[in-house]
Amino acid sequence: MQLSDSSFPYPVLGIGDAIGGPQPDVSVIDHIPLKERIADPYRWEFKIDLKNPDIEALIADGKASYLYEVKCSATFLRFCKTTRECNYSLELDRRDVNKRVEFSLWVVADDCIADYRNAAAHADYRILEPFEVERGAPLAFLKAYHWDAELCYEDLTSLRSILIIEKHNDPAAEFPTVDVDGDYVRLCLPITQFDGFLAVTGNETAAPVLHSSILLFALQSALVRYNENRERRWARAIEEITRRDPERFGSFDLGNVDDASGLALRLLNNPTKRLGETIAELTRGTVRPGTNSEDDE
Repeated sequence: MQLSDSSFPYPVLGIGDAIGGPQPDVSVIDHIPLKERIADPYRWEFKIDLKNPDIEALIADGKASYLYEVKCSATFLRFCKTTRECNYSLELDRRDVNKRVEFSLWVVADDCIADYRNAAAHADYRILEPFEVERGAPLAFLKAYHWDAELCYEDLTSLRSILIIEKHNDPAAEFPTVDVDGDYVRLCLPITQFDGFLAVTGNETAAPVLHSSILLFALQSALVRYNENRERRWARAIEEITRRDPERFGSFDLGNVDDASGLALRLLNNPTKRLGETIAELTRGTVRPGTNSEDDE
C-alpha cells in the first residue's frame, strides 16, 4: 500500500513531510537458530527511538502504543502485537512461516484522542488543529521490514549458494549461456571452456579469481532480468545480501538494469581488479615472448 500525506486527514509521523524534525530510528536484529535446534523459534529484537516528544507523551500516558503487524503470505499468517515498550522481542515458530515474512511497525492510538496536536507538524496543518484521532488510527509509521525464512534457515544468503558453473548440454555450443529460470543462476560453458575451467581449479592462486571473473558475466545477466524473476530463490538471495549491507549496496537499485554491472562487481568483490592483480602475480619474474632481459640491460 502506497501512503502519502493525503492518506490521512491529520499529520502522521513517517509519512511524507507531514511531521518534520528528527525522524524515528528503528533497528532490527535477527536471531536465527541452528538447524539442529528444531524446537527453537525465530526471534527478532526491535529497538525504537521515536524522537517525537508529543507522540512519546501519548505512549507514556497510555493513550498510544507501538503496533507490530506481521504477515506471511506463504502460510497465510497475519497478526498484530501492541506494546508500550520501545524495545521489543518477537518470536515465531518455524512451522508458522515460509519464504517472506513482512513486518510493519506503527504507533496507533489506544483511545479516541479529541485534541491531537503535534508541534513538529507541517505548517499546512495548523489551521485545522486540533484533530480528532479515532481509536486504532495511526499516529506514526516507523518501518516496513521483510525477512526471508527459507533463505536464512537454509543458509542461502551467499552467492556461492546460488551461482553454478556447469557444462553446456549442447556439444556444439560455442558461447556460454546463462539460465535464470530456476532456483539458481546457471552458467553453462561450452565443453572446451568448461574443461579448461576444471583444469585450473587446483591452482589456489588462480582458481578463486578465475571463478569470480567467469561468474561476473552470469551475475550481470541475472541482474538485468531481476524484475521478472524477483520471486525466484536466487533473486531473493541477492535481495537479502544487499539488504544486509546497506553501506556497500545502498546506492544501487536492484530493479534498475543500469545498476546491474556496478552491483555485480561489488557483489563479487571487484573480480576484474583481482584478476589483474593475480595475472601480475602469476607472471612476475617471467620474460615476455620476443624479449631478452640481457639485451634490455
